[in-house]
Amino acid sequence: MRILTTLSIAALLSAGLGIAHANQSLEVVVKKVDASIVTVESKGGLPLWLNNDTRVLAAGWESSVKLLEGSTFELHFDASQQGLVQPETELIIRHQSTMESDGLTCG
Repeated sequence: MRILTTLSIAALLSAGLGIAHANQSLEVVVKKVDASIVTVESKGGLPLWLNNDTRVLAAGWESSVKLLEGSTFELHFDASQQGLVQPETELIIRHQSTMESDGLTCG
């Protein structure tokens, strides 16, 4: 019986971590592309973790956020990343914590 309880607790923790991880992403649609600034609109409301200067991963690149009105915000890319997305492209924005690796860089 004890082993079943332990397995049940492990399953609940695993499911909880999955839900927490899922809440760290946001679906958006590209509305405008202007050089290294991409204006996007959330398909729903904005999550609490999304603020000005929040670091996110978008289209495989790290970006910073600048909030606009409602569910619209800008993603600021480096100039070398121009042309990554076009208007009406759907993206999933993922919160990038300071302790989290994007899997592409070391150090």
